[in-house]
Amino acid sequence: MHLKVCDREAVGVSAKSVSDFLMSEHFGKHELIEGSPNDRLAEIKFKRFGVLSISEHCFGCEAKLNALGSSENFHLQVVLSGESVVQSRGLIQRLRHGDSMMLAPHSSFTSTYSADCRKLIICIPASFIEQTAFEFGYRVHKGTIEFSFEKKRLPHSALLSVYWKLYCNSLKIIPMIEALCITTNYLRIW
Repeated sequence: MHLKVCDREAVGVSAKSVSDFLMSEHFGKHELIEGSPNDRLAEIKFKRFGVLSISEHCFGCEAKLNALGSSENFHLQVVLSGESVVQSRGLIQRLRHGDSMMLAPHSSFTSTYSADCRKLIICIPASFIEQTAFEFGYRVHKGTIEFSFEKKRLPHSALLSVYWKLYCNSLKIIPMIEALCITTNYLRIW
């Protein structure tokens, strides 16, 4: 089996190009508003890892992303650098380096990015989380898993970042499920 570092990688592209690519890979429909467009400062790394889609990206400028609630996937967002403010249903969370947040399928939200904000986003099908919960002995029904709308400091965020860098640099398969397991302190299964 031949593994590539990333399925797609682009440096020195427009923020709109990154936004369009994320939508094409089912990260959800959204509108991107650039604060001060700097052509060709955005970058993205993308990898499909089984049913997971993994993106590390930055827009290269201050930006506001309005998600329209169309994604059928969970999104684990980890801020690798800079700052992002996420707003949904009147709630606001300010995410900084090492903070994470899990966004539910069909969530409408606004996410602002600082010019130096870099995020790792793991797009996880709801069916994958439901099946995993079932395999761990939980009785789950479709649509009954939810995560609270709050940021969590990843105790191993540096480790997560190192795993991703090692993966991208050395082609070693990493246990991505480990990254998901450390988010379970704010998981609720009804």
